[in-house]
Amino acid sequence: MTRSLCALTVLGLLPGACEPQPVDQWTGRTSSSAAIERERQPEQWLGQQPPQSTTTSQNTPRTNVAAVASLRGTPVTMDHLRRSLIELGGGEALAEVVLDLGLRRRLQQRGESISDEQIREERRIFTSSAATDPNDAERILQRVRREQNLGDHRFGRLLWRNAALRMLVREKIVVPDAAVRQAYDYEYGPRYNARLIVVDSLGEASRIVNRARAGESFIDLAIRHSTDASRAAGGLVPPIRPTDTTWPGAIREQIVAMQVGQFSDPIILGQSFAILKLEEHIPAQNVRYEDVEPQLQQRARLGIERMHTQRLAREIVLEADRDLTIMERALKVSWDQQKKAMWGGEE
Repeated sequence: MTRSLCALTVLGLLPGACEPQPVDQWTGRTSSSAAIERERQPEQWLGQQPPQSTTTSQNTPRTNVAAVASLRGTPVTMDHLRRSLIELGGGEALAEVVLDLGLRRRLQQRGESISDEQIREERRIFTSSAATDPNDAERILQRVRREQNLGDHRFGRLLWRNAALRMLVREKIVVPDAAVRQAYDYEYGPRYNARLIVVDSLGEASRIVNRARAGESFIDLAIRHSTDASRAAGGLVPPIRPTDTTWPGAIREQIVAMQVGQFSDPIILGQSFAILKLEEHIPAQNVRYEDVEPQLQQRARLGIERMHTQRLAREIVLEADRDLTIMERALKVSWDQQKKAMWGGEE
């Protein structure tokens, strides 16, 4: 039942809008052209021979190793940090590099490249979808960057990857009228705020329903018994919309038939059983479809692009994984963990 907002966040898709976004000013300290040029520089080494490894045997003295920090006169070099950095995020960093290389190769095969304007457009897509007020959008962007540890380098690569993914799937994008209508229903149709409990057996579900109807707190029951991730919030889930197919049909059918404050009977969900409590019914908004159709067209297009770009990113990483040789044991462990995080280890 737990739903992922974005399956490939680390590979170039920001959460929420799930699409990356370029830059007029990357940090607010430089001009847009200088900032974009700085973030495009990592492309220069992609596909080229990497620098010679500084790894040596324990008996070989190391020379000319640059310090990255110093503590009371004692230099700290990348050798001191290397193993810890790999364990902290080596698999994630490798996934980003693998996708960078795969995208670059595909663009070269087509004789195409990513322009500064395309990178700026990626940033604009995020900010415009995050909030209507530019100041609010910028604050959201900065918060996302902090939460995702997106410094200048990784943020620049993120924007480049999204622009590349968008370019590579553009010929596949078709926006059917049904998708636009679905976007309208999602945005302006009725919504139901509810709490959810998911358990493993019908008997347990029936007992919980009886306890809730007898007056016991549904929130406490969710925290103690639910196996769904929403238990941490007392079972509170995002608003359920009748047309939102990310929710099981049984949940959507049940919620529209309920009254506020009512508890559902146990609902079969594969091998699990769910119980709903309807907290609030929000009626459809009085907005004419024709008045918002252009915006909905764009929103539907972005959603379809997101589906295709996620699919392409997965395809590139899985393809690379079959040919990838990892010599560092700690990196291999981190890479395997990263693959599980990306798609549950399925290949």
